[in-house]
Amino acid sequence: MTKQSAADSSLPPPGSLEEIPGLGVVRARGLRKAGFATPLEARSAHPERLAAAPGMTAIKAEQLLTYLKQFSMNALESASGQAVRTASDQKAAQTLGDALAQPPAASSPLAAALWLARMRAFTLFSCPQCAQYRGGLLRALSAFVAETGRQEAGYKNAERGMKTVREAAVVLQDAIARPDLDRKEQARLENLLQDAVRRLSAGREEEKPH
Repeated sequence: MTKQSAADSSLPPPGSLEEIPGLGVVRARGLRKAGFATPLEARSAHPERLAAAPGMTAIKAEQLLTYLKQFSMNALESASGQAVRTASDQKAAQTLGDALAQPPAASSPLAAALWLARMRAFTLFSCPQCAQYRGGLLRALSAFVAETGRQEAGYKNAERGMKTVREAAVVLQDAIARPDLDRKEQARLENLLQDAVRRLSAGREEEKPH
């Protein structure tokens, strides 16, 4: 792993494990298997836990921490969020185009509500301010979009799903109207979307035929 001076402030913080000089794809995969999905999570870890990851050693763990600790936690979180957004942009754009081209049938009120909520999630995801959002919020937006798509094509239960979808749609519309969310607002939206995904997923599972 390449040694860098902690005083070198010109270094850009890594947005993904693969961007860390000298780490390599194999060790990055090993760190993810051990539960360290981002440079921020690796920076916060104990050296012994990093060393125990597949492909890592005590020396490599110390080198990794030395490199990462020249960056602030905020810088690494911001870089990780940007990496998540960059990796998702192409897929999101394609999915958005498909969804806009094929709105749901008017005969399904829940499908219409799901489509509206998903479009609002895409709209927020596409705003310029989204580049500064927490990585967790970006992942929650992506999960919400994916789950609403599965729900629309899967088992529909208007009574169980409509309230969850409408609540999420209202909060997403508020965020679209004022997208400069501070960290607390981002955390609240992230938690709400995660909860919505859990409830929609649980309702879809319960509706499976036996």
